[in-house]
Amino acid sequence: MIRLVHAVTGLLAIVAALIVAPAAQAQPAAASGSVVQTSLAGFSAGDIISDAVFFDDGAMTEAQIQKFLEAQVPTCRSGYTCLKDWYDTSRSTSADAMCGAYSGGSSERASRIIYKVAQACGINPRVILVTLQKEQGLVTHTWPSEWRYTIAMGQGCPDTAACDEKYYGFFNQVYGAAWQFKRYANPPGTSQYFTWYAPKNTWNVLYNPDRSCGSSPVYISNQATANLYYYTPYQPNAAALKAGYGEGDGCSAYGNRNFYNYFTDWFGSTQSAAPPATDTPFVDVSSEPSSPVFNTFASDIVWLADQGISEGWTVAGGWREFRPRMAVKRDVMAAFLYRMAGSPDFDVPRVSPFTDVSSAQPFYEEIAWLAASGISTGWTTSAGSREFRPNASVSREVMAAFLYRYAGEPEWTSPDESPFVDVDTNDTFYREISWLAGSGVSAGWSRTDGGREFRPTSVVNRDVMAAFLHRLYLLQNPFVDVSSDTESPVYSVFAADIAWLASEGISEGWTRGDGAREYRPTRPVLREAMAAFLYRLAGEPEFVAPAESPFVDVPVTWSFYREISWLAASGISEGWTLEDGTREFRPAESVRRDVMAAFLYRFAGSPEFDPPEASPFVDVPVSSPFYAEISWLAATGISTGWQRDDGLFEFRPTAAVNRDVMAAFLHRLDAVMAG
Repeated sequence: MIRLVHAVTGLLAIVAALIVAPAAQAQPAAASGSVVQTSLAGFSAGDIISDAVFFDDGAMTEAQIQKFLEAQVPTCRSGYTCLKDWYDTSRSTSADAMCGAYSGGSSERASRIIYKVAQACGINPRVILVTLQKEQGLVTHTWPSEWRYTIAMGQGCPDTAACDEKYYGFFNQVYGAAWQFKRYANPPGTSQYFTWYAPKNTWNVLYNPDRSCGSSPVYISNQATANLYYYTPYQPNAAALKAGYGEGDGCSAYGNRNFYNYFTDWFGSTQSAAPPATDTPFVDVSSEPSSPVFNTFASDIVWLADQGISEGWTVAGGWREFRPRMAVKRDVMAAFLYRMAGSPDFDVPRVSPFTDVSSAQPFYEEIAWLAASGISTGWTTSAGSREFRPNASVSREVMAAFLYRYAGEPEWTSPDESPFVDVDTNDTFYREISWLAGSGVSAGWSRTDGGREFRPTSVVNRDVMAAFLHRLYLLQNPFVDVSSDTESPVYSVFAADIAWLASEGISEGWTRGDGAREYRPTRPVLREAMAAFLYRLAGEPEFVAPAESPFVDVPVTWSFYREISWLAASGISEGWTLEDGTREFRPAESVRRDVMAAFLYRFAGSPEFDPPEASPFVDVPVSSPFYAEISWLAATGISTGWQRDDGLFEFRPTAAVNRDVMAAFLHRLDAVMAG
């Protein structure tokens, strides 16, 4: 269906051969396995598409348009350029009654032109995509000729004459059609030229360019539907509607039928801003690369929702939006961190700590908690009062400070050389930013010269914040079977110690088939694993394992042979001497608590220590083989044992050490040795 641009004496005309051709060769390609519906059950000749949908210029971003095009034609036929890879030179236009100004470019991608025109003229980019498809099949064509791009939207091509060269070219076609769609409404400053399909009136609409095929009255309910009839002045007859995308009869016309088909099959309802199907709780976020709402951080956003940290917004129709590209405000950041902490109980002050945050406003409790926790002190004014500035956007450097303080200001030695070219070692938040990089929470952006940027003053959007919070959570809770949340079914009092063990690379746990990691905290620690733990805690020192094993039950091919032989060479474990003089390590046996005390004491260098005359534990007499080591463990705070009802303590020396307790022992030992 090819359009003539309106002129004072112009005539809207259509090339009849195209009007009456069905779309059999241009059905929409299924995006990543989606099924083409081709259902016309909801088609209404007088209400083909609502104004709200037709003029929704924010329906797709430029990136989403590009991903959509790539999903329709993943591979183009050799020697041809498909729409996803098409570039054109656009021209600059001044603003007028129809469209805002357009800043041209020498080589703009088709998706960029579609997006910029949609923004300039206030037209839904999906309308442009569907029109490109119904006119020239460009969205799904795998071997399009250049002529299809020349007349891509059918602008300036009457059936009574050759196409007007003035409108040749992809940009001219897209911009011209969008401009024309707005012109049909006769906006202020223009003449009242377009009146014969004016909305809120009944008009006789033809079925076909051949008037002998007849017409029927149609009440045109809105401007958007009027636009489609100005553009293609025919309604589908019963045969065309029955045929789906196929051929009806000799009086069938398919332009507006195909517009409806393509739009609903690709984007959903033409009557409401129906969201695309997504695999997340939010209609504007999908993890599927072919989705128009694909987001790199979709899994992080889903995690944020699952944790109850953000529910997003409920919009008309009951759908939920996350609004991933919206900047995070400081009050919302306070809410995120408060919920991530488990919405802890605390005494909410009756008087606000900040002069610009009243106790009655949203997020007051969360902001007050942020202040009470020392995560944010706000700004001190010249009058000595404090401001929080709740509506200010969170910058990346401030976010780094928030997360570092939320994490408890962990011990961290900032590197002498900054990991980012745009963050100086003397910057206010250098410590926090370098910790963020060192902990893997943010890697910043890689530059072409190999350097990395952090962009400290840039604002943090909601999708990126979801990623930051998720990574911080995984840093603190790296295993799915261990949580620091007291209400979690996998809560562990040793969660922080286990997270430390993982962050130091001492234990990676087990990776499941779904990629998640388990720590298996209640499993006993085997002696071979203990050797590996201590070797890694020591920093994996250079060590040449002997060609002959020191233990008869540990062959040199054993998985932990290097670590076990290092343990022996370091004097931490001698194993058991047999009657024939050989030694056993017994790698698959569980580590007992008394033996663990000996291991840790020797690992620490067997420090000078005078054992107390009275044992700190009722079940460890001073004559016990490992009494000195166990009492040293108690004196240093590495182990306090269990307190009984009578107030006395037990060590339970022969009990096996579980993996969660081992994490705590090693974490405390590391702190003791660090001084």
